[in-house]
Amino acid sequence: MKSIMIVDDSKIMRVLLKDFFESSNFLVVAEASNGFEAINLFHKYNPDFIVMDLQMPIMNGIEALSKIKQIDTKANVIIISAYADKQHIMDAITNGANGFILKPLNLNKLKKITHLFNLHEKMSINNNYNLS
Repeated sequence: MKSIMIVDDSKIMRVLLKDFFESSNFLVVAEASNGFEAINLFHKYNPDFIVMDLQMPIMNGIEALSKIKQIDTKANVIIISAYADKQHIMDAITNGANGFILKPLNLNKLKKITHLFNLHEKMSINNNYNLS
């Protein structure tokens, strides 16, 4: 069973994502409401992949993504954000995001990416999956 960490400042979004992933046979090992918590929990749990919002208090998703990739260059991080402008997407991809999904969340697109992660243990992705 693949492990996942959910990082979003919205409790409602974390609950929605947790329900989705658990019903898709993923083990949600951690939840964080900001990037700082995400980095600490990444050290503790080393999940198979992370879904993370961009705009959060204390530390945003881009900063957290960058620090997580410094810890583990093979970390699998999917950004889920309402910010669809080119700069946010490019910042995410440039800092190592393996994909970018736009809010409002489309569960069919999320199913596609969970299928990709079910096919691989730890993915070394050179191609970024933009499922927005």
